[in-house]
Amino acid sequence: MNNARKKRQGIWTLAPLILWVIGIAGCVRSSYNQPVAMFTPSQAAVLVSPTSLPVDDTATLKASDTAQAVTPPATAPAPVETQLLPGTTLTPVEALNQQMELVFPLQVANSWVYDYQGYSGDTKAGWQVIDTMLEERQQNGLLAIKVERSVTLTSGTPGKDFINPPQAADFWYVLDGTHIYRQDELDWSKMDGSWLELTWPFPQQGCWYPDPTQRSTQAASIGQPGCRSAGDATAPVAIQTPSGLINGCYHLDTPYNDGPVRLDFCEQVGIVGGEFKHNGTPYGYEYTLLAYSLQNK
Repeated sequence: MNNARKKRQGIWTLAPLILWVIGIAGCVRSSYNQPVAMFTPSQAAVLVSPTSLPVDDTATLKASDTAQAVTPPATAPAPVETQLLPGTTLTPVEALNQQMELVFPLQVANSWVYDYQGYSGDTKAGWQVIDTMLEERQQNGLLAIKVERSVTLTSGTPGKDFINPPQAADFWYVLDGTHIYRQDELDWSKMDGSWLELTWPFPQQGCWYPDPTQRSTQAASIGQPGCRSAGDATAPVAIQTPSGLINGCYHLDTPYNDGPVRLDFCEQVGIVGGEFKHNGTPYGYEYTLLAYSLQNK
């Protein structure tokens, strides 16, 4: 059930995914423009990741739960080379991790704010979703970052039958050299059995299976259900968002039998948007980055 949820999420998995050596969101931890706004866990309602938004038939939100206004930054952050302290020695995996973090800024206190619009039948609703990185752990060269997802209803009145509304949840990104995995509960021993959100650099003529069961049983082939690809990975594009024009972006496409999932990822910023449109029934969602705040290391 976890994997079935994640494929339709895309914050979002999928939670509340959904990802170079790496790069969504320039972090290792570089210097950026002044953050437009800082968001603490207490300021956010809770969601799942941009690549995975699970269904919760018991969740009912009130339209009066309004999200706070956000002022987007004028420009995307500029890259800064990582510097090591004298005498510091990194293992090969740790060195790759640092390069990866320049692509996807995985650092405590970083935040991303999204506008999420969903529809289920004739019902439409909107939410503000905030991802905030809370905690960092390291073991055997691996780096794990805990993410809190908060969700606040901003429009509409979705009922219990609304399909896949964004949900509040905590999850982990685990950085292993050229791969970023996602776990609901941190388990260092289960990387092979974890959702593979991103792999960096993106394959130029290929794809990868985020779902661990597919990775272990099927050969990766573009166009096959569940195999995520970056199109022409040699030609990144610019994406216009409410937070500004962001360069170095890729449209990651994951086809499924019930409809394609798109995940938009930009180097040095992270996940900036995505969508899912169900084939055959009026159900889907779209989300876009409103603002983000990245800290110096």
